[in-house]
Amino acid sequence: MNENLRDNANKAYKEGKYKETTHLYHQILENDPKDALSHQGLAQSLHKVGDLDESMQECYRALELQPDLAIPHMVLGKIMLRKGNFEESESEIQRATIADPSLVEAYNVLGALRINQKKYKESVDVLSKAIEMAPNAWLPHHLLALAHFDGYQIDQAYAEEKLALKLRPSLETISILSYLFFSKHRLIIGILITLLTIVSAATQNLMPIILITILFLLASVLSYRSSYKRQSLAFFFLSLFPLGLYLLLKML
Repeated sequence: MNENLRDNANKAYKEGKYKETTHLYHQILENDPKDALSHQGLAQSLHKVGDLDESMQECYRALELQPDLAIPHMVLGKIMLRKGNFEESESEIQRATIADPSLVEAYNVLGALRINQKKYKESVDVLSKAIEMAPNAWLPHHLLALAHFDGYQIDQAYAEEKLALKLRPSLETISILSYLFFSKHRLIIGILITLLTIVSAATQNLMPIILITILFLLASVLSYRSSYKRQSLAFFFLSLFPLGLYLLLKML
């Protein structure tokens, strides 16, 4: 019975049905409270639904039952990172990589940690190793793009985010790629928007201005929904520029 429940839990987790996964692992543990792998699976699903404290407890239970597990340490590393406990996060990630040197997700977490610590070169090195281990995984490419971007290497960031988008199209990758595209070509785009605004003001045609404003507002919303508030704010202010310039030109 537990094997069927475990198979269903693994399937639900892969499909992103984390609440269902949590429910299934609770059922398994009712039948066998000493199943370390089910505590581990429950910890992962609880982390996905945002129940960090309970996820931590499940990690500790899994490690108490089976100390050589790597994934509970990796999940603890993620939680500590989200809580801002960088030293504890790094300790847990190191334990995860010692227990399983092939655990790519642990290197992703370490890369994200280095970005948060503003150690961009170290982050690039760690994430490049993760890509060597799993070249078709989208997340290390995405994180590497962020590391390059925060390190002011726009071209490299753009190239990595294009790969991330190709591997897993999502609002998150689209929003970041659009911001990187603007950053990469900001001078040309700025000149084009300014010229278009001047022409619109001269011909009294507001439609191009409205379309540009909507485009930037859409990019702002996409960035906000993907939790990239800095990019969202930048796109919002950019959305005000064409209309503001249009009104200024009309007043002259």
